[in-house]
Amino acid sequence: MNLLVSQFLDFAEFQVLEQNPMSMNDWIEALDSQILALKRRVLAGSGSISHKQAITKAEKEFEIYRSREMKQLESDFDRAIKELMKKKMIVAASKVIIYTTLRITIGREFNSRYQL
Repeated sequence: MNLLVSQFLDFAEFQVLEQNPMSMNDWIEALDSQILALKRRVLAGSGSISHKQAITKAEKEFEIYRSREMKQLESDFDRAIKELMKKKMIVAASKVIIYTTLRITIGREFNSRYQL
């Protein structure tokens, strides 16, 4: 789709540079011929879905997308919290080890100093 739009805009720019006046029907024919040259089917008419129906469908699809994104966001958040809790537990465990090591070291020094 992006290639088709880019190609059509290049064509339109070329028409302007050549100062070739074109009516709306000329633009429609040019676009249809580009679509056919790409071996695609040109849709007839304006379609059967109203603007209101299209908006309703888009809103429903967006809600599905948003709920999926929120679940992903929540799971990312939960993972981050768990990781922080692990780090907090590691820090707490390290403090206990350091405290215990200090008590043992101080106790030994105290015992050796006072020969207990």
